[in-house]
Amino acid sequence: MYKKNYKYVVSIGCSFSAAMKDYSGVYNTYGDYIAKYFDANSINLSKSGTSNYRICRKLYDWSLNNKENIKDTLFLIGLTQEFRIEFWYDKLKRWFRINARSLIEKEDLLCDYLGDIGHNKKIKWSYEDRLNFFDNFLSNESYLKLSQIQILIGLQSFMDINDADYLFFDSISHFSNQTDTITYDYFESFINKDRFYIDDNNFNFDLWIKDNELYCHDKWHPNQEAHHLWGEKLLNYINK
Repeated sequence: MYKKNYKYVVSIGCSFSAAMKDYSGVYNTYGDYIAKYFDANSINLSKSGTSNYRICRKLYDWSLNNKENIKDTLFLIGLTQEFRIEFWYDKLKRWFRINARSLIEKEDLLCDYLGDIGHNKKIKWSYEDRLNFFDNFLSNESYLKLSQIQILIGLQSFMDINDADYLFFDSISHFSNQTDTITYDYFESFINKDRFYIDDNNFNFDLWIKDNELYCHDKWHPNQEAHHLWGEKLLNYINK
């Protein structure tokens, strides 16, 4: 199923896929372990707090700039929370991310802003305006999740069209364990399960870390051992 002769291993996700040396003590991610096995270059496009929108966008960007390398690349895609979204802010000419649920948290002062936009610049967004925006566009969880799985289907199609080797898995997302009927039907009907790793006992990386107590000091993010062992799980799946 997999070519197994790669020059590049590209991994992407949120903080659970990133090397956070100063925070969690992680120097080598699961992607690094797998790249070492294949004697390939490890490229990590992950970013803490990222959204599935960014995951898709950055993979397209990388592929556009590396067309000649796609056939020699293994893509490892750790999917993140469905409530993380991103927008283009035209005044500053850049993307920024927010968590949809945080828009309605009045007591959190940081929620009065859309987040730091370089050089400590912030975008003011009042609680009332945020609440109206949430009620109008983001309050229906089913359709917010549906938009996320449609991103996944599109990215899967992109990989197949370009004859790329890839493996998705739930990092802190719940695509493979949906209780929402619409999203479940999309996943079961359109996602290639051979390219989606689901652990035997835990459907996502997050729960596997908790059950095995392989987290760092915050009792949430993976420690170095977690990355190593998760890399072995993914590698065993690729090699089976």
